[in-house]
Amino acid sequence: MAAGVSKGGLLYHFPHRQALVDAMLVKLETLAAEDLERLTASPRGAAREFLATSLYEDSALDRA
Repeated sequence: MAAGVSKGGLLYHFPHRQALVDAMLVKLETLAAEDLERLTASPRGAAREFLATSLYEDSALDRA
């Protein structure tokens, strides 16, 4: 698989598809909250920070 994990490896951690989807949603929610915190804490303002960093930068959020 592209993630470098076998189907057996995935099934070991996630017994069914919904468990995998649920885990991914939790991960995306966490990453989005961290990104929002970074944006709002920026000294140049959230909008300017977003525009300056909105290109794909291979961050965890981009990869997720």
